[in-house]
Amino acid sequence: MGFSSASKARPFPQSAMSEVDLSRRARISDSRRSFTLFAASLVLICCFIFSSAPIPLIGVWAGEMGLTTAEVAMTVVSYFFGCIVTLVFFARLSNALGRRWVTLITIGWAAVSCWCYAVMTDTTLFYIARFTQGIACGLASSAAMSWIVDCSPKKHAWIGTALTAGGPNVGLSIGTLLSGVLTAYGLVNIDVMFMSFVVICVLLAALVWKAEETIPPGTETLVEVLIPKVALPGRLWRIFLVTGFAMLGTWGLGSFLQGFSAKLAETAFGATSTMYAAIVYMGLIVPNAAAGFLMGSLRPSRVFPIAVTCFTAAGALLFLFLETGHPSLFLTALIASGACSGSTSTLGVKFLLQDSTLRERAGVIAALYLSCYVGSGIPNFVVSRLAADVSMDAIYLGYIGWITGTWLLSLVFFFIVKKSNRPAERLRFSE
Repeated sequence: MGFSSASKARPFPQSAMSEVDLSRRARISDSRRSFTLFAASLVLICCFIFSSAPIPLIGVWAGEMGLTTAEVAMTVVSYFFGCIVTLVFFARLSNALGRRWVTLITIGWAAVSCWCYAVMTDTTLFYIARFTQGIACGLASSAAMSWIVDCSPKKHAWIGTALTAGGPNVGLSIGTLLSGVLTAYGLVNIDVMFMSFVVICVLLAALVWKAEETIPPGTETLVEVLIPKVALPGRLWRIFLVTGFAMLGTWGLGSFLQGFSAKLAETAFGATSTMYAAIVYMGLIVPNAAAGFLMGSLRPSRVFPIAVTCFTAAGALLFLFLETGHPSLFLTALIASGACSGSTSTLGVKFLLQDSTLRERAGVIAALYLSCYVGSGIPNFVVSRLAADVSMDAIYLGYIGWITGTWLLSLVFFFIVKKSNRPAERLRFSE
């Protein structure tokens, strides 16, 4: 697995179409473009609704199944392992099969994971559910996101990057709130909720079937796309590091709250209800999604360094206020972290995708989200291995170190790119 470079890449086979041919084939009417954008966005959001619905319930399942801190962390690792494997081996699958078919496969995996939750009785099925959910979200982070960018309004291309960066967080917000409310007030059984998600998957498949394909199947051969590599053009690799390191930090914090929102709610508010767990997670995710959309039209070259710096400060204060027993300040820092995280992600994606081509898009987006899932999985894996030997205080300090380190690396590469004379990098800072 390695980075593909424009200077070293082997030529595409004769059967592959030129970028001009791809653009011509991708021309669709505005109404069909809007419908396809809606369908792809809905699939992306729903995949993350399904992935976040279990988050408020982890405390309940931990009590019922007697899960340890290490086992809770391993459920998060299972999810991110599924994402990572998918993005390594199947990131460009939509270049071979088309966006529509891979999105349909995505929906299939999402349905399998929801069914596993509905019938879950032990930790093995819990790990399988999280792993298959990771596969679905990994495919959505490649095919559905690429489809969204393909169909972005021509005059408002920033909408596509805002949806790719903010769409997952919209889904995470809805799923967390829905699950927390339904279960906290006993409005529906857990198994019924997840079986309802399976039915929604069937309806999504019907919607996607009617959407417009934007990249001709066979643009790359199946053999080519299954070769494990991070398909990142050489001209983008330093720009990728700017965005990638920043999102290692933002997603690392988000993944921690996925597994430990119930624990943080208990520490901050002295409450163990699924509703409180949902409130803690939503305190990060709702501002994340809102800020992502609000910041989408701004220039990354001017605002990105401010956003990632504010995120790092707010994230560190979050853990400080949690430890010192100030719930209102903790909630304030949590909301600020979410808003700055969403701003960082949206501006970073816009910074990276500014001159990406149709053929490159799936690989570039997959490379970025692969780094996000790795950044989420590594600290949780460490927690799962060390949980029995270290305190939560030490874990909090570790996460402060993680987001601080990624912040420094992101800014270092940002200023390297800013001083560069390379055309692709100068483009990001041109007025």
